[in-house]
Amino acid sequence: MLVSALGGLASSASSTAVAASLSRHGQITPVIAAACTVLASVASTLVNLPILYRETRDRALIRSLLLISLLIALVGLVAVGVIDAFIRSDG
Repeated sequence: MLVSALGGLASSASSTAVAASLSRHGQITPVIAAACTVLASVASTLVNLPILYRETRDRALIRSLLLISLLIALVGLVAVGVIDAFIRSDG
């Protein structure tokens, strides 16, 4: 998952494609692939914050976007956990 997060700094689409491919070939579970996708997406979003700050110099905006991004990541990871628990209890 760390590799997906780091990969998301460069390209969340590529990191997501790799996670999907690994899952399809049975090397990781679909739940792990989903978590990797969430982390890559968040990393991709966070890497844009310094660029936005450099252009706007608006600390309040950056703080708000950071908090929103972290909240979205938390919700995404909780959703993945709930889905995983549901799948495990169903099987």
